[in-house]
Order: sequence, then C-alpha cells, then structure tokens
Amino acid sequence: MAKYMLIMRNTDEPLARMQETPFEEMLARIGRYNEELMRAGVVVAGEGLDDPSEGVVVDFSGDTPVVTDGPYGETKELFGDF
Repeated sequence: MAKYMLIMRNTDEPLARMQETPFEEMLARIGRYNEELMRAGVVVAGEGLDDPSEGVVVDFSGDTPVVTDGPYGETKELFGDF
C-alpha cells in the first residue's frame, strides 16, 4: 500500500484567516480531521518531523549520493520517499 505524507503550507490568505481563529478552535478542528482520518483507517504514522532547518535533500540518481540543503527541493525529491 502506498504511503503519502501530508505537508501543509500556507499562503497569505489562509495564514491571515488562521491567525484570526482562536487557538482552541483550531485545535478542535484539527482534532476532528485527524479522528476522521484514523476512523477511515488511512493514518499509518503521526510522528512529528524535525524543524525544516534540519532538512536536506538526498539525490540517489547518480553513482554517489548528493546531499543539498532542503527540505524544499523539487516535488519529486520532496515526495520521493517517507
């Protein structure tokens, strides 16, 4: 079964709306969303990730792996593995 990582990124408009929403309401919404995913049986992992400043992109397409700053490489690099 394929695994997918959900990565949420904000643009200015949703970020502004989020900042206007009470924190407790955001937690409740996120909690309901996560519960729905778990009930549907589609959540297989939920651990947190390191801070983006710790991320790197590792390219294994050549003979020797190449490590570059990350984590925001091309989509094929970002979602190539979890």
